[in-house]
Amino acid sequence: MTRITIDAEAAQLLIEWAQSNNVSLPDAWNSLPAYVLTRLWAKSNGQPDPDLEVERILNDIALSGRKKHIEALVVQAQKLMVSILNRHQVFTTSAIPHLQAYLPSGTPINGRVVLALFIPAYAFTWIGDDTNSIVINLTASFWQRNPDKVFNLLVHELYHIGVSHHHMGASVTDASTAEALTENILWQIQNEGLATYVAYRARPKGLVVEDYRLLDNSLEVRACFEMVQLLLADIARMDSKRIAELRKRIWNEGIKSRAFYVVGASMARRIEEYKGRNVLIKTVESGPQSFFTEYSATSPPQDLCIELS
Repeated sequence: MTRITIDAEAAQLLIEWAQSNNVSLPDAWNSLPAYVLTRLWAKSNGQPDPDLEVERILNDIALSGRKKHIEALVVQAQKLMVSILNRHQVFTTSAIPHLQAYLPSGTPINGRVVLALFIPAYAFTWIGDDTNSIVINLTASFWQRNPDKVFNLLVHELYHIGVSHHHMGASVTDASTAEALTENILWQIQNEGLATYVAYRARPKGLVVEDYRLLDNSLEVRACFEMVQLLLADIARMDSKRIAELRKRIWNEGIKSRAFYVVGASMARRIEEYKGRNVLIKTVESGPQSFFTEYSATSPPQDLCIELS
């Protein structure tokens, strides 16, 4: 099944409120899917309650007047929202065949794109029991007011939804042993790396994306491999007292510093180049161990290896 819908309710509510003179915060704003999903995402990643920061910004808008906020809110958020609503059918027509070309045959690509404002992440995917959602933060500076960047990121996030039909990873907050932390890292490297690589292959000419700059810089790629190798080595010799510290490093080094994304995308690129796309697709079905095994079989240089104990 292929069906991609847009939920703009939360974004429209907050934009309309910001354009009004109402000093009271919008009723039940945090009960809308955009903010319910963001709380789930934050909890899964061991991050603070995101509602606190959203409410702080809303109160600041209400109490300090609209003028200093209205340009960022209306020009960035509203224009991006209109672009997404107007272009999503054309995007779907072009993106789906590309995604299908990197997924096992028959993989469903379906989901709901949920538009939010002021949340901490610029985007994330949430795989639910009944609905798979991609949450997009329209006020994130990451987009640089460029809808092409939003649509390219949607390729990345939709790929996650496709992969979820074959295997899922556990939350890092549920990992309490070295083995569980290592499994989480390997899953994130494959999951984020494949999604990054597939979106990289779909990028329009001239589009600048931070992850792609890293991926195209051999020194940065080597630095990311080194970061991951050191993290895995530290986890292998950890004691239980260091679990919180290592979870924090997984977030800071793997996610915020983009090491998992760059290492995984570099691995995916090499697997496709050396062994073919069909081999890369088979690792989607079989999971992270297969992904690492196929990469190792390409005999990468020593400084582009991940040694697994």
